[in-house]
Amino acid sequence: MDDYALPLALFGMALGALLLGLLLGGWPAIRLIRVDRGIRRHIEQVPPPTDYTDADSLSPTELAYLAGGAKRVGQVAVMDLLLTKRARMRRLRGSIRLTGPGLHPEKDPVRIAAVAACRQKVAVPSEEVIEKVAGSDAVGDLGRGLASRGLVAVSDELPALIERRSAAKYLSKAFGIIGWLLVAACVVLLLSGSGLNLWVVAGLIFGASLIVPGLIAKGQESRFAGPLEDKDAEFVPLTTAGGSLLRQATERYELSGTVEREMVHGDALRICALYGLTRMSALGRALTAKMPKSRRGSSNSIDVRSAAGETSTELSGDGEILTWTEVYEFASFCVAGSFDGGSGGKSGWGGFGGEGGWGGFGGSDGGGDGGGGGGGDGGGGT
Repeated sequence: MDDYALPLALFGMALGALLLGLLLGGWPAIRLIRVDRGIRRHIEQVPPPTDYTDADSLSPTELAYLAGGAKRVGQVAVMDLLLTKRARMRRLRGSIRLTGPGLHPEKDPVRIAAVAACRQKVAVPSEEVIEKVAGSDAVGDLGRGLASRGLVAVSDELPALIERRSAAKYLSKAFGIIGWLLVAACVVLLLSGSGLNLWVVAGLIFGASLIVPGLIAKGQESRFAGPLEDKDAEFVPLTTAGGSLLRQATERYELSGTVEREMVHGDALRICALYGLTRMSALGRALTAKMPKSRRGSSNSIDVRSAAGETSTELSGDGEILTWTEVYEFASFCVAGSFDGGSGGKSGWGGFGGEGGWGGFGGSDGGGDGGGGGGGDGGGGT
């Protein structure tokens, strides 16, 4: 009877560890699958577009909503203000301030929301501007407009579903990390020559069983992945037509380039809309590293030029010429500020006009506004 004691004990512990791991790891995976089915039903209920829509017919802010949600719209809005010299960033305070009334009344609702976020304050943290824009009625109207064109799904239930999806995704990821660490630790113990230990074997099986449901959940999550595979983007319930437009836009506006490559203001905003400031910053650092030191900028303020006072929709395809390095250095400048002054907000899609939740560009900015005068509320658009 004793000859069977060890195998039976090993089998019992292994079976218990397997079932416990699958139960714990499978709970968020099953929850994610169920939530994704609910989201898919809402997407399938959206009528297909009746008219053909070209990617260039979308404004940069509309493209930003499709690519990254409300917070990406906020990024584009802030970049628009800075590119048009409607606002400047302060290096030491990590804030943004208006440079006085615009040359023309503001017309774009999202830009109006960005200007309103800066009103009656000498300087506003740029992450605060992004959050206010992301939670504004202008972004809510933007999302509803895209939904009416059959590009995204919208309903009262979707924000709650997407919030549950985000929670299940991160819980599944956490269990997966724990599983990998446990497997690695058990393998080290087994290879250390300490002999066969039932608890080590059980721990190895338990860790592996935690990993498997996470891999299944990751495969399920990839079904909703957009064409950009952007980890920083909010989840947006795109329809087939919306995804096709994004793919079309990425083919026209690639995130690559050389020092000599040039773009207009509208293209710069579209690249920001598609890829976000973080990915632009990463490429900007790579381009800067390849440049000779004599050609690298050393100015304390970024002075990117375009037709000041115009809205992003009016400037799409127009404006003065910018170099890739100017735009990427600007993006790096903003992202560096977010690490210095901002804290990560809640992820996940906030719905139309909901919580934006991005840590934002909080940090350093170029001094010397030249007396531009912060606090000008500019824009007689409201």
